[in-house]
Amino acid sequence: MGRTTALAVWLTALDFGHLRDVLTRRPDAAATRPHTLRALAEALLEPTSVDRAVDTLDQGCLDVLDTVVALGSDATADAVAHRLRCTGKASRSDLRRALTELRTCALVWPDGDALRTIPDRRPTAKPRRITSAPRAPRRVSVDRATVDNAATEAATALVEGIGRLLEHCDVHRTDSRSLPGARDANPHTARFRYTLASRAGLLATVDDRVLPTSWADAWADAHPAVRLARLVTAWLADSRHRSVVARHAELADGTAFADRDEAVADLVWSRRGTAVVLTEAEEVGLIASGALTGLGKAALDGVVDEAADQYVHAEVSRVRFLPDLSVAVRGLPNRALGRVLGRCAEHDGVYWRFTEQSVRRALDTGRDSVRVLAELSQVGDVPPELDTLVRSVARRHGRVTVTAVACCVRSDDRDLLLELLEHPRLTTLSLEALAPTVLASAKPVKETLARLRAAGYAPSGTGVDGTATIERAPRERGEPAPPPPRSRTIPLADRELTALALALSGRERSRATPLRADLRRAGTARMLRDESLVLRDSEVALLADALVTRTCVEIDFAHGPRTTTKHVITPVDHAAGNLKASLEPRGEHHEFAVGRIRSVREVREMREVH
Repeated sequence: MGRTTALAVWLTALDFGHLRDVLTRRPDAAATRPHTLRALAEALLEPTSVDRAVDTLDQGCLDVLDTVVALGSDATADAVAHRLRCTGKASRSDLRRALTELRTCALVWPDGDALRTIPDRRPTAKPRRITSAPRAPRRVSVDRATVDNAATEAATALVEGIGRLLEHCDVHRTDSRSLPGARDANPHTARFRYTLASRAGLLATVDDRVLPTSWADAWADAHPAVRLARLVTAWLADSRHRSVVARHAELADGTAFADRDEAVADLVWSRRGTAVVLTEAEEVGLIASGALTGLGKAALDGVVDEAADQYVHAEVSRVRFLPDLSVAVRGLPNRALGRVLGRCAEHDGVYWRFTEQSVRRALDTGRDSVRVLAELSQVGDVPPELDTLVRSVARRHGRVTVTAVACCVRSDDRDLLLELLEHPRLTTLSLEALAPTVLASAKPVKETLARLRAAGYAPSGTGVDGTATIERAPRERGEPAPPPPRSRTIPLADRELTALALALSGRERSRATPLRADLRRAGTARMLRDESLVLRDSEVALLADALVTRTCVEIDFAHGPRTTTKHVITPVDHAAGNLKASLEPRGEHHEFAVGRIRSVREVREMREVH
């Protein structure tokens, strides 16, 4: 018998309540609105539905499922207990709970003493013990305002950081193996922002280069709330991410998990998430201080577009420059302000700061000190300390130049040229002194410029006529990847599940006996086929059906190598290779060795056989 029929037979034995539990735990199968239990069994065994059900299992249940799959036809509750070393009271209790859960999910079901499971599935692991649930995470009270304030800071930082990331990829050549934006963020945060921007359709990889997409400009110019809502929606598209937020939604309002490690242990065991996913949820602003934020609740309720405005700072166009060369930004920098700061200052993940290197970077674009200070004055009042820094760096900028004529490096500062000759990071240029103020480079102009800048110097490219050459990266755009297909399955409401369970339960009770007969018929056919070498499959099936339903068939029975006799029999039992039957029409009982039955036919009419 196939697994579909075996599962359907088991389903007929369930009462209404248990059948409704199965439909509740397998909503995608219920959504097909099956008319029979066999149709329900087919939906439950559909691979995509099975994968979704397995994804909802905790680690203990997955351990048991993998063990049942590994044991195959030898799977019984005792065999699973032995394999997982369930010898103590606690471990046996864990096993009973897991088996109950797997039955409710219709992933494992009983067949007598045996345990049956989904066909063609391979175990994901080879567990040696069943994983017990960790201690329930402790809980504490939290202030809702504090939680939401933390969410706002995190969400604003996310929107700002991804904006800087798009600018970075627009201006700098970044390949898919390097980490864009790592200059102002830790590696995890940089990688997360890159991944999220890609999921949101804002970044794409073209010929191994990471580029903003055609959607990126519209996103960068949109209202901050619109930008945040798009990022939240993209992150929540992953069901595992949503599960982490949903776990925190189970907490009472004003309550949080007291210990992060305990919360992570709970998420890992329940297979809802990991420490990395929890960190990402915090960076998006959906979880803060161990509690669900208002933004997280809105996201789960599907109203993030309406609520996002409350969880991101308003855009600002001006900042306050501080004497210590840092910048106080009270809000979310708009696109113009972000470009000025990104060009002239360094961002360390929290603050903007002006340094000699950041000012040189601005001057490398072809700007002079007057223009840099003018741009800064448009976004804030420039203090004397910042003015001095810009003018000081500008005086030294351009003392080293690279000319296209034979690629010579020139400077009036002889000591500086000697420094270049000895610099370990410039050995690939094979610099040679041609004169006290001229060096020759073995590399082309563009590569020489790049390596000098990478070593911390600020050269400017010049043409033959001595005019400054300003390098501009062309604005390239990629196409966003198509969004993953969304399931169009609409889960049934509670009342619909109840009605479906009632209909299936009532409709199938009359079919319960025939279904069980199917199971017995298949088992009998297997035994008869093993005992006969001459009967065709159709004859074996006919004989098995007669044995199960106690109906007549006509057989040819061999008494020797060349002698056969015909008998009309009603099989009544089968054991040890012999078929016990009633001879018709007199009703005499006789035994026939199955191996000596040469043919089996339906009885067209009752007649006495001599």
